[in-house]
Amino acid sequence: MVPLGWVGGVVGLILATAISLYANALIAELHEFGGKRHIRYRDLAGFIYVPKAYSLTWVLQCVKLFMINVGYVILAGQSLKV
Repeated sequence: MVPLGWVGGVVGLILATAISLYANALIAELHEFGGKRHIRYRDLAGFIYVPKAYSLTWVLQCVKLFMINVGYVILAGQSLKV
């Protein structure tokens, strides 16, 4: 976000937050699907698709969580350098 400057960086963060909230709101509407309430995204994926989707979703969520945490550390280090 450093090359964007203060205005561009703040606008970019607000835009990313709005997109993320909208995507989560869309998925939250699906938690009750087929007359059954699903607690987790992977339960929903296993119900809508095939049971193998449950395992795939679990792996993808773990990879995403790991990559986001590593990405934040790298981004914070680069920002502190600047």
